Amino acid sequence: MLFRQVTHDDLGCASYLIGDDDAGVAAVVDPRFEIDVYLDLARYMGVRIEHILETHNHADHVSGHGRLAVATGATIHIHRLAAPDYEHAPFDDGWELELGDVVVRALHTPGHRPEHTAFTLVDRGRGDEPWAVLTGDTLFVGDIARPDLAIEREQGAREIFASLHDQLLCLADTCEVWPGHLGGSMCGGPGLDMKVSSTIGYERLHNALLAEPDIERFVERSLASLGPQPPNFRAIVALNRGVLLTTGVEAQPLAPRQVDMKHADGALLVDVRNPEQFDEAHIPGAVCLTALNAGFGTRLAWITDRAQEIVLVGRDDADALHAAKLATAVGIRRIAGFLHGGMTSWREERRPVAHIETLTIGGLHARWPQLQILDVRERAEWDDGHVPGSVHMPYHDIDDIPAGIDPARPVAVLCASGQRAAVAASLLAHHGATDVVHVTPRRRRDLAAGRAPDRALGLALLVIAAALGLAIGLVVGSVGGGGAILALPVLVYVLGEPVGPAASGALVVVAVAAAVGAGSLARSGQVCWRIALTFAAPAAVGAVVGTLAGSAVGAALLVLLFVPVMLVAALATWQRARGGLDDGDGGCPRPARAPVLAAGLAVGLLTGFFGVGGGFVIVPVLTLWLGVGFRRAVAMSLVIITLTGIVALLSHIAAGSDIDVGVTTALALPTAVGAFIGTQVSERLPAAALARAFAVIVCVVALLLLVDVLALGGPPGA
Repeated sequence: MLFRQVTHDDLGCASYLIGDDDAGVAAVVDPRFEIDVYLDLARYMGVRIEHILETHNHADHVSGHGRLAVATGATIHIHRLAAPDYEHAPFDDGWELELGDVVVRALHTPGHRPEHTAFTLVDRGRGDEPWAVLTGDTLFVGDIARPDLAIEREQGAREIFASLHDQLLCLADTCEVWPGHLGGSMCGGPGLDMKVSSTIGYERLHNALLAEPDIERFVERSLASLGPQPPNFRAIVALNRGVLLTTGVEAQPLAPRQVDMKHADGALLVDVRNPEQFDEAHIPGAVCLTALNAGFGTRLAWITDRAQEIVLVGRDDADALHAAKLATAVGIRRIAGFLHGGMTSWREERRPVAHIETLTIGGLHARWPQLQILDVRERAEWDDGHVPGSVHMPYHDIDDIPAGIDPARPVAVLCASGQRAAVAASLLAHHGATDVVHVTPRRRRDLAAGRAPDRALGLALLVIAAALGLAIGLVVGSVGGGGAILALPVLVYVLGEPVGPAASGALVVVAVAAAVGAGSLARSGQVCWRIALTFAAPAAVGAVVGTLAGSAVGAALLVLLFVPVMLVAALATWQRARGGLDDGDGGCPRPARAPVLAAGLAVGLLTGFFGVGGGFVIVPVLTLWLGVGFRRAVAMSLVIITLTGIVALLSHIAAGSDIDVGVTTALALPTAVGAFIGTQVSERLPAAALARAFAVIVCVVALLLLVDVLALGGPPGA
């Protein structure tokens, strides 16, 4: 028994090579347009492809049956109701085809289309019962086929119900299910799984629509989940029913000048690079449609006019040629050529480029009231939740500036993941919008929950944030540091912030908490203002420089570099505590200005570079280097952290970092309360005890960071 599944990952289609290697004969079921893979497999397995079986006239991709028939001389078999124009051998329900010891039996399963047929496979060398069924477009893993591509959709759903219950579900539970489509295909519903196979028994138990015994409820449920129909499907069906299509499309290389001329003559420029590259620089008027992710062919068929010429633009020639093959698979054949050498050749000739601004959901907050918002998801996604005040139009329906959008005003375009928004943003610019912003959400749930750009936390997370914030504040207020380095993992791991926005949010948290703590201790005269301000000025400068330097280094490397600094500071502080510490009542020392300036600059560089850790360095420097008593060092550290934290935060914002104000506020407020309580506690404890507590906390945090990077790969987004 020879059995191989071949998938077309861009379209989510599956085809099959089946046969008997002893008899040397094979058949291909539902061949894709690019047939090399079947010829290679047949040669490798030592079999002849003598038969081509079609489950139906496909509506989402161009079949390769014509090319395969010419290449092998194989006979094409399809159900009598398909009525194609090409030469074929028609069959009816129950028809059998013998391939050595392998028997293929036809099960007529109308619904998706009237001619649709599934094929059971029997290996007579092992048994007489079917061991597998090729279900085509009737039963998928986790879902069923859509019923609206050939007949009235309610009638189609009723026929699918009958096909499932009268044909497929009569097979043994152990019979394997090998479908014609996988996740990503337009021929199924939202339950369509990426798994390549299943069994009748498993689907009977876990496929929600199969478990529905009432035909009326089945029809209602199956129609409720339908997405938009595959684009161009009537034209694709016509191609698959018509005279055998045996040739592909040869895309011709074009120099930049020729691309410009084609564009001027009305050709659509389709840029197949990734959205980031497109947004940075693209040919004016081009449309962004990456061929690097699944679904390129389907999306291309949606946004193009089949009568319009297309010019493809890639990173290089290979990109464009790959995209041309994907386009041909969905019947897009008017490919005028591709930009030879990719965008590099265009830039080398210093030809004009356009760009599209990008913004994350977090960064959208500050500009939200001034921006128009266009949501380009499907209607069902929009109904589940959307940004208040936004305009809705699915990206594939944009053939002009949507109603409600002023092309002269800035418009932000968003979807769930940013991919559809990339296409839609380029379409708006193509149709004349002058200021388009491509929004790239950090989380799919931002839009699915209908949230505005700031994320609202649930009650449980608010309680957790309050408890953790209070604990962080107690540490900050009692030992003069640790706010940002403790707040960062809370924001990332507990509250779900990406590392970039979390680092900026941590600076907000620590600046607020340190300001509250500094104000509390300043009233008791613990702050040596001359040293604190002299220290803070170069520390602020160092924080700016350190932020710029740290932005060029990966988060995981930053942690590995910072952990030794933390451990040295902790061990030095512990050692000093063993020898006795000044509680801070001996007055302010008067160190020379140069050491204070140098110490401030060094601490600022570390704080800006790592984004966290200022307090864990400031206190040891003040006590061990400048001779400040530990209690005074804690108070002064809070003053310095407040000033340097504000400067570092402004640097983060200037560098383009986002802050989720709602999430950050939820943590900052209880942290400020904890900082105030911590300062009251610190005034009642001996300095040596505070120093030892400081050293222990620093060591624990350092080790946790080290474990996170080495064992877990670092924080999300690092």
